Amino acid sequence: MRTLIIGLALLGAGHVAATQAAQSAQAAQSAQAAQRAQAVAIPAAAPAALDANQVRGGWETTVDGVPRIFELRIVGRRISGAYCTFCDDANTLAFVDGRLGTAELTFTITHVRDDGSTLYQDHVRGRVQNGHLIVTGHSGAPRGADFTWTMRRDPSGPLPPGPAAPVFHYLQPGPWEPITAARLVGVWLSGDGANKQYFIIRRDGHVLRGLVCGPCDNPYSMAAMEDFYIQDDDDTVQWNICHEDHGRGPLPYEHHIVAHIADHELRLDATQPNIDRIVSMTFLGPLSFAATARPGPVTRASAK
Repeated sequence: MRTLIIGLALLGAGHVAATQAAQSAQAAQSAQAAQRAQAVAIPAAAPAALDANQVRGGWETTVDGVPRIFELRIVGRRISGAYCTFCDDANTLAFVDGRLGTAELTFTITHVRDDGSTLYQDHVRGRVQNGHLIVTGHSGAPRGADFTWTMRRDPSGPLPPGPAAPVFHYLQPGPWEPITAARLVGVWLSGDGANKQYFIIRRDGHVLRGLVCGPCDNPYSMAAMEDFYIQDDDDTVQWNICHEDHGRGPLPYEHHIVAHIADHELRLDATQPNIDRIVSMTFLGPLSFAATARPGPVTRASAK
Protein backbone atom coordinates (compact mmCIF):
# COMPACT_ATOMS: atom_id res chain seq x y z
CA MET A 1 0.00 0.00 0.00
CA ARG A 2 2.81 2.35 0.89
CA THR A 3 4.50 1.54 -2.36
CA LEU A 4 1.32 2.44 -4.23
CA ILE A 5 1.07 5.76 -2.40
CA ILE A 6 4.69 6.63 -3.19
CA GLY A 7 4.14 5.71 -6.84
CA LEU A 8 1.07 7.91 -7.05
CA ALA A 9 2.97 10.77 -5.45
CA LEU A 10 5.81 10.45 -7.96
CA LEU A 11 3.33 10.26 -10.79
CA GLY A 12 1.63 13.43 -9.56
CA ALA A 13 4.95 15.23 -9.28
CA GLY A 14 5.87 14.17 -12.80
CA HIS A 15 2.54 15.39 -14.13
CA VAL A 16 3.05 18.77 -12.43
CA ALA A 17 6.57 19.05 -13.84
CA ALA A 18 5.38 18.17 -17.32
CA THR A 19 2.59 20.69 -17.08
CA GLN A 20 5.01 23.40 -15.95
CA ALA A 21 7.43 22.57 -18.79
CA ALA A 22 4.63 22.75 -21.31
CA GLN A 23 3.52 26.07 -19.92
CA SER A 24 7.10 27.39 -20.05
CA ALA A 25 7.51 26.27 -23.68
CA GLN A 26 4.19 27.83 -24.60
CA ALA A 27 5.23 31.09 -22.92
CA ALA A 28 8.55 31.07 -24.80
CA GLN A 29 6.77 30.49 -28.09
CA SER A 30 4.36 33.35 -27.33
CA ALA A 31 7.28 35.67 -26.52
CA GLN A 32 9.04 34.74 -29.78
CA ALA A 33 5.85 35.31 -31.75
CA ALA A 34 5.44 38.71 -30.10
CA GLN A 35 9.03 39.61 -30.98
CA ARG A 36 8.47 38.56 -34.59
CA ALA A 37 5.27 40.59 -34.77
CA GLN A 38 7.08 43.60 -33.31
CA ALA A 39 9.90 43.21 -35.84
CA VAL A 40 7.40 43.12 -38.67
CA ALA A 41 5.50 46.09 -37.30
CA ILE A 42 8.60 48.35 -37.13
CA PRO A 43 9.81 49.26 -40.67
CA ALA A 44 13.52 49.36 -41.40
CA ALA A 45 15.02 52.85 -41.44
CA ALA A 46 15.28 54.27 -44.98
CA PRO A 47 18.86 54.87 -46.22
CA ALA A 48 20.05 58.46 -46.15
CA ALA A 49 19.54 60.28 -49.46
CA LEU A 50 22.62 60.86 -51.60
CA ASP A 51 23.89 64.34 -50.80
CA ALA A 52 24.14 66.70 -53.77
CA ASN A 53 27.46 68.00 -52.46
CA GLN A 54 28.94 64.51 -52.93
CA VAL A 55 28.21 64.70 -56.65
CA ARG A 56 28.25 68.32 -57.87
CA GLY A 57 31.19 69.68 -59.83
CA GLY A 58 33.93 68.09 -61.92
CA TRP A 59 34.94 64.43 -62.34
CA GLU A 60 37.59 62.91 -64.59
CA THR A 61 39.10 59.67 -65.77
CA THR A 62 41.13 58.45 -68.74
CA VAL A 63 40.07 55.58 -71.01
CA ASP A 64 42.43 54.29 -73.73
CA GLY A 65 44.42 57.51 -73.49
CA VAL A 66 41.34 59.73 -73.90
CA PRO A 67 40.15 61.89 -70.97
CA ARG A 68 36.50 61.68 -69.93
CA ILE A 69 35.25 64.68 -67.97
CA PHE A 70 31.91 65.52 -66.36
CA GLU A 71 30.93 68.94 -65.03
CA LEU A 72 27.73 68.35 -63.02
CA ARG A 73 25.30 71.01 -61.83
CA ILE A 74 22.80 70.04 -59.10
CA VAL A 75 19.66 72.09 -58.43
CA GLY A 76 17.35 70.32 -56.01
CA ARG A 77 17.42 66.74 -57.34
CA ARG A 78 17.88 67.80 -60.99
CA ILE A 79 21.22 67.15 -62.68
CA SER A 80 22.46 69.11 -65.68
CA GLY A 81 25.86 70.07 -67.00
CA ALA A 82 28.44 69.08 -69.57
CA TYR A 83 30.60 66.19 -70.75
CA CYS A 84 33.76 66.44 -72.86
CA THR A 85 36.97 64.62 -73.66
CA PHE A 86 39.72 67.00 -74.80
CA CYS A 87 37.64 69.95 -73.67
CA ASP A 88 39.41 72.62 -75.72
CA ASP A 89 38.08 70.71 -78.75
CA ALA A 90 34.54 72.07 -78.94
CA ASN A 91 33.46 69.12 -81.09
CA THR A 92 33.62 66.86 -78.01
CA LEU A 93 31.21 68.92 -75.91
CA ALA A 94 27.97 67.11 -75.01
CA PHE A 95 25.26 67.82 -72.43
CA VAL A 96 24.14 66.01 -69.28
CA ASP A 97 20.58 65.80 -67.96
CA GLY A 98 19.23 63.56 -65.20
CA ARG A 99 18.10 63.07 -61.61
CA LEU A 100 19.81 62.58 -58.27
CA GLY A 101 18.19 59.60 -56.57
CA THR A 102 18.32 58.19 -53.07
CA ALA A 103 21.42 56.08 -53.61
CA GLU A 104 22.47 56.77 -57.21
CA LEU A 105 22.23 59.24 -60.07
CA THR A 106 20.83 58.56 -63.52
CA PHE A 107 21.39 60.74 -66.56
CA THR A 108 21.77 60.90 -70.31
CA ILE A 109 24.67 62.39 -72.25
CA THR A 110 23.31 64.04 -75.39
CA HIS A 111 25.81 64.46 -78.22
CA VAL A 112 24.64 67.11 -80.68
CA ARG A 113 25.29 68.10 -84.26
CA ASP A 114 26.27 71.67 -85.07
CA ASP A 115 22.63 72.54 -85.77
CA GLY A 116 21.60 71.33 -82.29
CA SER A 117 19.91 68.12 -83.38
CA THR A 118 20.68 64.98 -81.41
CA LEU A 119 23.47 62.84 -82.83
CA TYR A 120 23.10 60.09 -80.20
CA GLN A 121 22.68 59.62 -76.45
CA ASP A 122 24.52 57.64 -73.81
CA HIS A 123 22.49 56.33 -70.86
CA VAL A 124 24.36 56.32 -67.55
CA ARG A 125 23.91 55.35 -63.91
CA GLY A 126 26.35 56.37 -61.18
CA ARG A 127 27.07 55.93 -57.51
CA VAL A 128 29.55 57.42 -55.06
CA GLN A 129 31.96 54.92 -53.54
CA ASN A 130 35.01 55.75 -51.41
CA GLY A 131 35.19 59.27 -52.79
CA HIS A 132 34.97 58.13 -56.42
CA LEU A 133 32.10 58.33 -58.89
CA ILE A 134 31.47 54.91 -60.42
CA VAL A 135 29.49 55.24 -63.64
CA THR A 136 28.13 52.44 -65.80
CA GLY A 137 26.26 52.92 -69.03
CA HIS A 138 25.78 52.20 -72.69
CA SER A 139 26.92 54.39 -75.55
CA GLY A 140 24.39 55.14 -78.26
CA ALA A 141 27.16 55.82 -80.79
CA PRO A 142 27.48 53.57 -83.83
CA ARG A 143 29.00 50.31 -82.56
CA GLY A 144 28.64 51.75 -79.06
CA ALA A 145 29.25 49.42 -76.15
CA ASP A 146 28.66 49.14 -72.43
CA PHE A 147 31.19 50.97 -70.28
CA THR A 148 32.22 51.35 -66.64
CA TRP A 149 34.36 54.25 -65.48
CA THR A 150 35.84 54.99 -62.07
CA MET A 151 36.04 58.78 -61.91
CA ARG A 152 37.86 61.01 -59.45
CA ARG A 153 38.27 64.63 -58.50
CA ASP A 154 41.32 66.25 -60.05
CA PRO A 155 44.16 65.66 -57.55
CA SER A 156 45.78 69.00 -58.37
CA GLY A 157 42.76 70.76 -56.87
CA PRO A 158 41.36 74.18 -57.79
CA LEU A 159 43.73 76.71 -59.29
CA PRO A 160 44.68 79.53 -56.93
CA PRO A 161 42.90 82.81 -57.73
CA GLY A 162 44.90 84.96 -60.10
CA PRO A 163 45.65 88.62 -59.50
CA ALA A 164 42.85 91.08 -60.06
CA ALA A 165 42.72 92.19 -63.67
CA PRO A 166 43.61 95.84 -64.24
CA VAL A 167 40.63 98.05 -64.99
CA PHE A 168 40.69 99.70 -68.41
CA HIS A 169 38.07 101.74 -70.14
CA TYR A 170 36.46 99.49 -72.76
CA LEU A 171 36.51 100.92 -76.26
CA GLN A 172 33.82 99.35 -78.44
CA PRO A 173 34.92 98.42 -81.95
CA GLY A 174 31.48 99.45 -83.19
CA PRO A 175 27.84 99.74 -82.14
CA TRP A 176 26.18 96.87 -80.30
CA GLU A 177 24.67 94.40 -82.77
CA PRO A 178 21.35 92.56 -82.59
CA ILE A 179 22.02 89.15 -81.05
CA THR A 180 20.70 85.86 -82.37
CA ALA A 181 21.54 82.28 -81.48
CA ALA A 182 23.43 81.97 -84.76
CA ARG A 183 25.57 84.98 -83.79
CA LEU A 184 26.51 83.42 -80.44
CA VAL A 185 27.19 79.81 -81.37
CA GLY A 186 30.87 78.93 -81.59
CA VAL A 187 34.03 79.30 -79.52
CA TRP A 188 34.97 82.63 -77.92
CA LEU A 189 38.49 83.13 -76.52
CA SER A 190 40.06 85.46 -73.97
CA GLY A 191 43.74 85.65 -73.03
CA ASP A 192 46.54 83.40 -74.25
CA GLY A 193 48.61 80.43 -73.20
CA ALA A 194 47.38 77.42 -71.25
CA ASN A 195 45.17 79.55 -68.99
CA LYS A 196 43.22 81.29 -71.74
CA GLN A 197 39.48 81.14 -71.29
CA TYR A 198 37.26 79.20 -73.70
CA PHE A 199 33.55 80.00 -73.92
CA ILE A 200 32.01 77.15 -75.95
CA ILE A 201 28.37 77.79 -76.88
CA ARG A 202 26.37 75.10 -78.71
CA ARG A 203 22.78 74.45 -79.64
CA ASP A 204 20.96 71.66 -77.82
CA GLY A 205 17.67 71.40 -79.64
CA HIS A 206 16.03 74.82 -79.40
CA VAL A 207 18.16 76.11 -76.50
CA LEU A 208 21.76 77.23 -76.06
CA ARG A 209 24.11 75.58 -73.58
CA GLY A 210 27.84 75.63 -73.11
CA LEU A 211 31.01 75.22 -71.11
CA VAL A 212 33.70 77.60 -69.92
CA CYS A 213 37.15 76.17 -69.27
CA GLY A 214 40.70 77.35 -68.96
CA PRO A 215 42.91 75.45 -68.57
CA CYS A 216 40.73 72.81 -70.17
CA ASP A 217 42.28 69.68 -68.65
CA ASN A 218 41.28 70.32 -65.03
CA PRO A 219 37.59 70.01 -64.10
CA TYR A 220 38.12 72.52 -61.28
CA SER A 221 38.69 75.16 -63.97
CA MET A 222 35.39 74.37 -65.74
CA ALA A 223 31.78 75.45 -65.31
CA ALA A 224 28.62 74.71 -67.23
CA MET A 225 26.87 77.63 -68.94
CA GLU A 226 23.06 77.47 -68.92
CA ASP A 227 19.84 79.50 -68.90
CA PHE A 228 20.60 81.56 -72.01
CA TYR A 229 18.04 84.27 -72.71
CA ILE A 230 17.96 86.58 -75.75
CA GLN A 231 15.24 89.19 -75.80
CA ASP A 232 13.54 89.64 -79.17
CA ASP A 233 15.12 92.35 -81.33
CA ASP A 234 17.60 93.17 -78.59
CA ASP A 235 21.36 93.61 -78.43
CA THR A 236 21.67 91.88 -75.04
CA VAL A 237 22.06 88.24 -74.05
CA GLN A 238 21.96 86.86 -70.51
CA TRP A 239 22.99 83.50 -69.08
CA ASN A 240 24.47 81.84 -65.98
CA ILE A 241 27.92 80.36 -65.38
CA CYS A 242 27.36 77.65 -62.77
CA HIS A 243 30.14 77.30 -60.19
CA GLU A 244 29.59 74.05 -58.29
CA ASP A 245 32.88 73.08 -56.64
CA HIS A 246 35.28 76.00 -57.13
CA GLY A 247 35.29 79.77 -57.14
CA ARG A 248 35.42 82.72 -54.77
CA GLY A 249 33.23 82.71 -51.69
CA PRO A 250 30.50 80.27 -50.60
CA LEU A 251 29.60 77.48 -53.05
CA PRO A 252 27.67 76.78 -55.19
CA TYR A 253 26.83 80.04 -56.94
CA GLU A 254 26.07 81.43 -60.38
CA HIS A 255 27.77 84.21 -62.25
CA HIS A 256 24.94 86.19 -63.85
CA ILE A 257 26.14 87.28 -67.29
CA VAL A 258 24.94 90.28 -69.27
CA ALA A 259 26.71 90.50 -72.64
CA HIS A 260 26.77 92.39 -75.92
CA ILE A 261 28.47 91.84 -79.28
CA ALA A 262 30.27 94.43 -81.37
CA ASP A 263 32.03 93.27 -84.52
CA HIS A 264 34.21 90.33 -83.38
CA GLU A 265 34.05 91.02 -79.61
CA LEU A 266 31.79 89.57 -76.93
CA ARG A 267 31.80 92.01 -74.03
CA LEU A 268 30.31 90.79 -70.77
CA ASP A 269 29.69 91.84 -67.19
CA ALA A 270 29.59 88.96 -64.69
CA THR A 271 27.77 89.63 -61.42
CA GLN A 272 28.68 87.33 -58.53
CA PRO A 273 25.92 87.71 -55.94
CA ASN A 274 27.49 85.67 -53.13
CA ILE A 275 30.23 88.28 -52.60
CA ASP A 276 28.64 91.23 -54.42
CA ARG A 277 31.29 91.49 -57.15
CA ILE A 278 31.15 92.41 -60.85
CA VAL A 279 33.86 91.35 -63.31
CA SER A 280 34.03 92.59 -66.90
CA MET A 281 35.74 90.62 -69.68
CA THR A 282 36.13 90.71 -73.45
CA PHE A 283 36.17 87.61 -75.64
CA LEU A 284 37.09 87.35 -79.33
CA GLY A 285 35.30 85.16 -81.84
CA PRO A 286 33.39 83.17 -82.56
CA LEU A 287 35.56 80.43 -84.02
CA SER A 288 33.84 77.50 -85.66
CA PHE A 289 33.86 74.20 -83.79
CA ALA A 290 35.96 72.71 -86.58
CA ALA A 291 38.66 75.34 -85.95
CA THR A 292 39.30 73.90 -82.47
CA ALA A 293 39.39 70.24 -83.55
CA ARG A 294 42.44 68.20 -82.66
CA PRO A 295 44.13 66.11 -85.34
CA GLY A 296 42.71 62.64 -85.82
CA PRO A 297 39.18 61.23 -85.43
CA VAL A 298 36.62 63.07 -83.33
CA THR A 299 37.04 61.73 -79.79
CA ARG A 300 33.34 61.82 -78.94
CA ALA A 301 32.57 59.01 -81.34
CA SER A 302 32.37 56.16 -78.81
CA ALA A 303 32.42 55.36 -75.14
CA LYS A 304 34.19 52.22 -73.94
